[in-house]
Amino acid sequence: MRVIYELVRRLRYWRHSDQLNKELQDELEFHIAMSEERNREKGFVPSEARRQACVSLGNTARLREEARAAWVWPWLESVAQDARYALRSLRRRPGFAAAVVASLAMGIGANTAVFTIIQGLLLKDLPVKEPRQLSVLDYSVRVNRPLYQFGGSGRKDTATGRFRNNVFSNVTFEALRDQASDVAEVLAFSHLRGTTIATADTSSVGSAFVVSGNFYQVLGVRPMIGRFIGPSDDMPNAEPAAVISYGLWRRSFGGRATALGSRVKINGTPATVIGVTPPEFTGVSRGGWIGAPDVTLPIHCQAVVSGNWTFNKPGASPTALYSDPQVYWLQLIARIRPEVDLAAAQEKLRMLFAQAESAAGTVWRDPQDVPKLGFAPGNRGVESLGRKFAEPLTILMGVVAIILLIACANVANLMLARASARRREVAFRLALGASRARLVRQFLVESAVLACLGAAFGFILAYPAVPALLNTLATQSDGIAVQPVPDMAVLRFTLAVLTVTVFIVGLAPALMGTRVNPGSDARIVSAPGLLRTRFERQPVRGMLVVAQVALSLVLLAGAGLFIRTLANLKSSHLGFRPEGLVVFSISPPKAGYNKEQAPLVFDRVTEALRQTAGVTSVSFAAD
Repeated sequence: MRVIYELVRRLRYWRHSDQLNKELQDELEFHIAMSEERNREKGFVPSEARRQACVSLGNTARLREEARAAWVWPWLESVAQDARYALRSLRRRPGFAAAVVASLAMGIGANTAVFTIIQGLLLKDLPVKEPRQLSVLDYSVRVNRPLYQFGGSGRKDTATGRFRNNVFSNVTFEALRDQASDVAEVLAFSHLRGTTIATADTSSVGSAFVVSGNFYQVLGVRPMIGRFIGPSDDMPNAEPAAVISYGLWRRSFGGRATALGSRVKINGTPATVIGVTPPEFTGVSRGGWIGAPDVTLPIHCQAVVSGNWTFNKPGASPTALYSDPQVYWLQLIARIRPEVDLAAAQEKLRMLFAQAESAAGTVWRDPQDVPKLGFAPGNRGVESLGRKFAEPLTILMGVVAIILLIACANVANLMLARASARRREVAFRLALGASRARLVRQFLVESAVLACLGAAFGFILAYPAVPALLNTLATQSDGIAVQPVPDMAVLRFTLAVLTVTVFIVGLAPALMGTRVNPGSDARIVSAPGLLRTRFERQPVRGMLVVAQVALSLVLLAGAGLFIRTLANLKSSHLGFRPEGLVVFSISPPKAGYNKEQAPLVFDRVTEALRQTAGVTSVSFAAD
């Protein structure tokens, strides 16, 4: 606390330094005047009385420096002087300043934009209560046995050789939720893709979730208006209740509170709107194949909303979703209670999962075949985006880092050329008593001023660059739920890049620019045909040019390969002409049609499209 107080005090003094200097000068004059008055009373003539008063007071310049050292740090005042000198110098050379600032702005801005996307999509926690207490549940098996499932994802773990899956049966979920409540709160959800959402005025295809009655309670999210789905809503005979997203509320209901109690149709099934999620809520993922939910419904609405869809278990009815322990379709997230040991909570959940698997009636010939419950950090939710974008974003980060290095090499060359032109100035300063360390610091401060200007413009350029990069990287199916914007974490990253940039572009010019001979270089007069000095024969500038050309060739080669790949993709033969072709899908079961009625629906849609102006031909394929 004392350090903070001292910092604030000195900064306040620095801000009012002119007033303090005037007060100090008045005080010194007062002491001199009093001493001069006493000397006159002793019989000194006026001139001698003042001289003796000044002698008795001592070196006033030293006193001023000591007083200023008590007010502000001398090094801070010196750096401020160097910064003011740098700004005056740059005003005299606007072309040089513009070239340096533009180069650094492009390099730093590109890095800031890419890091903003990485921070927003891959590194940022979910906007829920205590996200680091969340764990995403999955399980692993040695043999990828056939599952009666839909939704979720399965993949092979290359480290263990076991297959991992992230969907569970409703029976298993209820066992974990009810029997592990002393160590964890377990929620469940499932994603309904391509859901038709119809209100009184609009109809669109969006993303819908079915969630357990404790979904929002476990996440710790508060409704924008209304209330969230609770345990009483997640009952077999309960009236279908819907929680809509902030975006859907604004688009379809104009942001009016009268949306509460309205009816929406989800795949033709009516439900009552009971609440609206806050604008920052993105569900259990920041995007990807899960996406952000436009609508959430209770789990027991799944069978009705999905059009009584029967999955791949022979003879199963839609109610098997809730009662059959061998039907896997729910994803689970657990919030470990803070007062419980993490290892103990995980062990109990593993035990309950094993018991639920045994109760399902599955017989395992080998103990190694028994599914094993696994845990993944849930602070960033279900990492569907991470798996897709981690590699391209890493490559893109490397590309923009090379761009920054090229910009730094370019700026360092400009700074070296400028330092060469200033060698007479440096020689005179050294001859007048300035230390080389003091001049190196001044050069670094000038580099820091230029880098700060470049970073400021780069930070501003990052704002429009982020959505442009997202549109390039992502497709509509990626369902990115957030639009990343630069925040404090991005600002800290920019400051770190700025610090590194200052040393890259400023250190070599500072060291070489102060390596002069005060005796000989002070007598140099600029003239045509001037012999090259030892400074100009330094190999650093040549090395920087070589590095700049080499890095540029790397980028050009990569860009050429990318363009060649795009050209090959455009010229490849697809087996049909894609010009003017429109592809879309419909799901008759989700609209309430059974399997016998589905062909009639396709026939009617096909006939209606054939009669549409501008349509030359229509065909369809059904799976």
